[in-house]
Amino acid sequence: LTSSLVILFAWSRVGKPNGVRPGLLAVFFLSGGILGVIFAMIFEVFEESGWNGISRGCNMTHMIATPDCEALAAVMWILTPGLIEETGKALWLFFRFRRSPDQLPSHCCLGIFPASHSYDCGCWYKLAPTPYHVVLSALAAGAGFECLENVKYVFVNTDALERLRAPRGG
Repeated sequence: LTSSLVILFAWSRVGKPNGVRPGLLAVFFLSGGILGVIFAMIFEVFEESGWNGISRGCNMTHMIATPDCEALAAVMWILTPGLIEETGKALWLFFRFRRSPDQLPSHCCLGIFPASHSYDCGCWYKLAPTPYHVVLSALAAGAGFECLENVKYVFVNTDALERLRAPRGG
């Protein structure tokens, strides 16, 4: 809710006067959330296994209570979510945005599919003629990622699913 209010406030102050459409922000909210989280989940697994290969005795899942190990694990915990999640949010912005219609590609997916209309891959690419388009879309992508990530934390790291399944006493 808070992230949606921040996006709405920012859009009303700088987006609306500069021609940023709310639909663009909604698209990046959803793609930042869904595609960003999928990217992060896949690549965090690779990075965690890489850390395990580098340091078998001290890593994110197995820490020895020594200052050296705790410092190494702290670096791993800072780099893994930070590097992967922030890349997952930004990747879709850089991949999808174009400055002008002249920069829109005629094909997508390694040249396999056409990208010339809204009913084919043309809807994938978005125009960002001003910096306001980019900044507000980045804000929306980050907010979508955080909303989906918070939902994951509620259902994965708690007993919320068991509470939903449990019969209620009356």
